[in-house]
Amino acid sequence: MVPVAGDAARRREPRLRGLGLLTVGGTLLGLAISLTTVFALGILPLEARVLVPVSGMVVGNSLKVVVVAATRLVDGIRDRAGEVEAMLALGFTPDRAVRDVTSDALRLALRPQIEITRTAGMVFLPGALTGLILAGVDPLQAALIQVAILFLILGTAAVTALVVVLLGVRTFISDDQRLVPPVG
Repeated sequence: MVPVAGDAARRREPRLRGLGLLTVGGTLLGLAISLTTVFALGILPLEARVLVPVSGMVVGNSLKVVVVAATRLVDGIRDRAGEVEAMLALGFTPDRAVRDVTSDALRLALRPQIEITRTAGMVFLPGALTGLILAGVDPLQAALIQVAILFLILGTAAVTALVVVLLGVRTFISDDQRLVPPVG
């Protein structure tokens, strides 16, 4: 799943060099943190029938966030190139020069997933919740499982987006601290 997500991200936003590898690395890191937490705390049972579908949901939703984050990052660098170049010329560190671009990319990429997590059960019924209730699981237990899945998705998406944006932005700064604008 993860390599396919990396390849899909690379194809959807070809202007960010190395996006496929960044997506794979970020997703693996996010999955490791999120799934270890959920299984270690006993929130979900560590069984293949749980691990495979939950991982699929998490990776799929993280991919959406990564593509938006990468696109916003590249567009932000392109649109604010003059500002970034001026800051670099004035002696600002590369991290400071691109901070507004990276924070905008992360905020805009994560906002939809945050809203989905915030309104689940009030505005819409997520798939896992609906399926569990239809299968006869106690609605409270189904809701708790759905909340765990939503937080898994949000946590993994956030870690993956952070890796992609914070490491991806470095492809636009040369070794001598000059802006290398996106091509395309």
